Parts: sequence; structure tokens; C-alpha cells
Amino acid sequence: SARAVTVSVGRLDSRSTVTRAFSFNAPGPSSPLRANVPISGALSVTMSGCNFGPLASSSAGALAGTAFESSEWGSDTAMVCRVGRGRGSQHAVLVTTGNLAGTVSLALSYDRAVTSSFLRANAAPTGALSVTLTGEGFGELSFSGDMRIHATACEGTAWISTTMLISKVPLAVSSRRRVVFTLGLLASTTSSAFSFNGAILTRQRNMPTTGGSSLTV
Repeated sequence: SARAVTVSVGRLDSRSTVTRAFSFNAPGPSSPLRANVPISGALSVTMSGCNFGPLASSSAGALAGTAFESSEWGSDTAMVCRVGRGRGSQHAVLVTTGNLAGTVSLALSYDRAVTSSFLRANAAPTGALSVTLTGEGFGELSFSGDMRIHATACEGTAWISTTMLISKVPLAVSSRRRVVFTLGLLASTTSSAFSFNGAILTRQRNMPTTGGSSLTV
């Protein structure tokens, strides 16, 4: 930032000062060498750029407003940052050197969830049945995500682990529906993943060929 400049002449008690006359360049981070990290975090990424400072203790960083778990200065052009858990995509990264700061936008994203399969892939059209969905990247906490079958939200979704959740399926009348799992702003879709059972005729009665009679199914 801008600094004052003071000039002294010889032994004379004469000084001249100019305010905001000199400044140091702010750090200029560029995109990290790795642009995606798992939702669980706990992974180190290397930030490249310029003006990260001359000393090992001079720089720090933050992702989406949250400080990195640790920041290790490498040189004036590189630093290694340990990312914490999170969610979402295209987050900005902030690098500070002293009271100077530089930002790179759309720099780092968390991996989206990957849905795999249901332990039970069928339910009655009346819904109200709990089913288990397996996959990867379902988040670290119970509030992490929700699930929809086709365009209808499930009645409730309970987080079990990063690879499993349980949802109560809604009322539906058709089969072979796609499943959409949403985590933050990221959505993962599996086509034809779940179906609802069709009607089953259990009793049949003969009717006259002339018609005109009622039939109960």
C-alpha cells in the first residue's frame, strides 16, 4: 500500500515529506495447479503467482472467505495451501502479504457428488417408503444435500455418510425415473435409476359379450 517518503539533507535538521508517494505491489495469485478438491477437503494445492513476499511467514490465503487450514510459503511466486472441507464450485482465492491482498476469481471447486445405485430400486406408487442411495461425495454433514426423483422432491433425506443417504420417496405414478442429488449449487443426475411399481390385476371375472355390466378391479 501507499507509504510516505521522507528526505533528510546532511546533518541539517531539515526534512521534507511526501505522503502516499510509494507503494508495494500486491500479491498476484493465478489459478491453482489443481482446480478441484474433494468435499472432505484435507488436501494441499499449490498456488502460483507473483509478489508472495520474501519470507516464509509473509503470506496467507483464503478460499471463499474461509482461511486455508494452513499456508506454506514456497517462494515469491508459489505457496502451498491446505484446503478445508466445503462445497460449491468456482470459488475465489484470496492471497495476503502483510496488509496487501490479491484475488483470483473462479479458481477452485469442490467435486460434485456421484450417485451410483439404490439398494432397493422399486417402490409402490403410493410412495412413503425409505430407500438407500449409494455413491460418492455426499458431503460431510447432515445438512449436506437433498434428493429428487424426476421433478419431485423426496419427502425427507437423511445423511448417513459421504457414500450413503436415505430418502423417503414421494407419491408417483410412472416408472424409470431419473434421480437428482443436489449438494450446494452442484447437482448429480442418474438416469432411469428408480421406478415405481405398476398396478397388478389380482382377480378376473367373465362378462357377457353384450357388455352393459360393471367390473370391479
